[in-house]
Amino acid sequence: MSSIVDTPLQGTAFQDISLEELYIASLDEMDKIALNVARTTMGSLFSLSKSTAFIEWTNERNKKQMDA
Repeated sequence: MSSIVDTPLQGTAFQDISLEELYIASLDEMDKIALNVARTTMGSLFSLSKSTAFIEWTNERNKKQMDA
């Protein structure tokens, strides 16, 4: 059974990759497992874009882009 966490980003044009996909690609294996557990446990109540880790990652990413 494949999930979005297992989907590779190779060969995908950058502009076609969502911020959520970039975030998932940046996760290590343990974090990907935790994400799958959260999605499975919470079902439709889970929202990656509202998760603390995703928000912190997005804020850090935006800060780095502004500093560049």
